[in-house]
Amino acid sequence: MATELGLASLLLPLGSFAANVVFARTLGASGRGDLAAVIAALAVCEGVLVFGVPDILARHIARGSLPTGAQRYLAMGAVTASLIPGVLICLYCHSRHFAWPVAAVAGLVVPLTTALGLARGVLIGRQAFRRLAGSLIVAGACRLVAPVVLLLVEHPTENLALILVLGWTVAPAVPIFASRPFAGTLCSGRDAWHILRESLGIWPAYLAWQVNSRLDQLVLSVFVSAADLGRYAVCVGIAEVPTFLANGPRQVVLARVSKSHNFTGVRGITLAIVALGAISGALSASFAAPLLGAVFGPEFRSASLVLGLLLAATGFDLSAGLLTSCLVAVGRGRSASIAQLAGLSVTAIVLPIVLLLGGSISSAAAVRLAASACTYLLALSNIRRFSRSEGASR
Repeated sequence: MATELGLASLLLPLGSFAANVVFARTLGASGRGDLAAVIAALAVCEGVLVFGVPDILARHIARGSLPTGAQRYLAMGAVTASLIPGVLICLYCHSRHFAWPVAAVAGLVVPLTTALGLARGVLIGRQAFRRLAGSLIVAGACRLVAPVVLLLVEHPTENLALILVLGWTVAPAVPIFASRPFAGTLCSGRDAWHILRESLGIWPAYLAWQVNSRLDQLVLSVFVSAADLGRYAVCVGIAEVPTFLANGPRQVVLARVSKSHNFTGVRGITLAIVALGAISGALSASFAAPLLGAVFGPEFRSASLVLGLLLAATGFDLSAGLLTSCLVAVGRGRSASIAQLAGLSVTAIVLPIVLLLGGSISSAAAVRLAASACTYLLALSNIRRFSRSEGASR
């Protein structure tokens, strides 16, 4: 099933790369920067609002220990809680020069993506991987079509680009909600409370995992020009391509480790991923400048070092994601939270200081690399500690 999900994910990086090229070519560095700021804000909202519930739902459904109707109760609560952040996103979009109707649509997307995140957790717990694969195919197809639309119009604008991004964001809802993940009677709050309490325990890990991938761009939007943010966002888009392929294996690992408490071989896989990220990052930093200029435009030629640092960071991010999923699956959510929050703290504390001292987008990429490495090393240490304790108990 991990292979099936991985193959279904192939359309996502292809579509994202195509959109990244077209957005850079048609909007320029400044327009790409404004678009990146809004995308980052939407991602942060999703990380804040799901409260870690998807992974806990997956764990309890896989074990058959979820109270009947609890997922519906939790979804209603999460969607209600997302209404005010939706209004804030609307205002933020308008502050970045997007039209009011487009900003309003972006605000409405917030509660929908919140419900979508919880629905994915339900399907992972049911091990409905084919339904999840279908949602990935739909999302990937929409990402491939979106750049074509932008190229066909006579005067492409940031508003149209954001509408296309919002479209592919909500597209996976069609196959996922078709499976009726929240069907059934509504349980009482008391029956769902222990699920929410457990979710809040791993919420820092889920929050940090989601927010850390976009917090650097939000911070940069305050300190650097829209053009520099656009260059950075293009490099982030390239470096993120491997993360789409990792979503399937991560979901399978979460469901299976929840049952078996056995993650033999996962540590070796993560070490190989880290090494591959370091090698690809070094090669990109040294030789990618001409390619960036040819594909994305002359404005982006100077960002090769940023790309190299971010590719190395991606290796650590992928590995940390697998390890923290294992920790959540074996009931060590607090350890996963500590690891992820450590990386988030590096970005939140160090990055503004570096930028205030005159740091550039290359400095921001170096901070991102340090944050990712910190998360991975702490997660690896916790996995080793858990393995030793399990070995001693046997």
